[in-house]
Amino acid sequence: MNTMHRAFLLTVALAGVSAHATAGLVKFELDISKFGKVKNVGNQCGPTSTANSFAFLQNTYTEVYTGDNRIIRDKDGAITDDAAKTRDALAQGWGDKTGGRAGMGVDGTSVKKWWASKVAWLEDWAPGKTYFDGQLYNEKDAKNWTKGGGVEDCYPTFQFLWDALNHGADIELNVIDVPFKKAHALTLVGMSFEDTNNDKKWAAPEKLYMKFIDPNDPEQKNKDNIQPVQLSVGTDGRFEFKWWQDQGQWYVDSALTETPVPSPASWLLVSVAAGITAYRRRR
Repeated sequence: MNTMHRAFLLTVALAGVSAHATAGLVKFELDISKFGKVKNVGNQCGPTSTANSFAFLQNTYTEVYTGDNRIIRDKDGAITDDAAKTRDALAQGWGDKTGGRAGMGVDGTSVKKWWASKVAWLEDWAPGKTYFDGQLYNEKDAKNWTKGGGVEDCYPTFQFLWDALNHGADIELNVIDVPFKKAHALTLVGMSFEDTNNDKKWAAPEKLYMKFIDPNDPEQKNKDNIQPVQLSVGTDGRFEFKWWQDQGQWYVDSALTETPVPSPASWLLVSVAAGITAYRRRR
């Protein structure tokens, strides 16, 4: 992520977030009403979670993704209010001024193709308006990908995820089941922790939770989809959790984030609520 961006913090009002610390609980959530509620069709969880995230960007940063820079579009590049058309284009491919894009595919994707499709989409429709960042486990060449200069090869850390939320980023998570047979995509919308020592910082063994939009149940209608879910610390410090759909153990493998380029009219140098100020990690 560009160094300049590290100096900017969002106001609670402009970012559409809630942040507070009460009775030992420290919590930060993005405004879930601004996200898309598109449902996964087939095996398109990556394109679906991304379309739901892009809806958040457009609905939240109305001075950035506006006019010709709107990012909810269909496969022909036409502006639409239907994020499901964005999902389908991200999966099946789309056309732009320079030619066709392959998309992520309709039967799963790799993290590399996921990243490439997200970058290509945002640069096609809102060029130069977005910062890209990520912590992608075992993607050793990611720094050489388009817009991948800031990516780190590691499991996503608490500080990275917490800072990204505080900066109002959209965040997609690649999660994998512990038997290493299946992968899934989620859109992170919030985190919280029990601050037992009252220092406003999370550290194990303090309990840690995350809240997300699951493309398999985006409106959280399934009785088993109870959130937030508790995270535990597993192998090499990775975060593990029980996934509602199969009740199995899963872990967070990678996090991909997008944040709008700051503009004077929509960004202010202020700290977020409850006296919690999130600083970007140093490299």
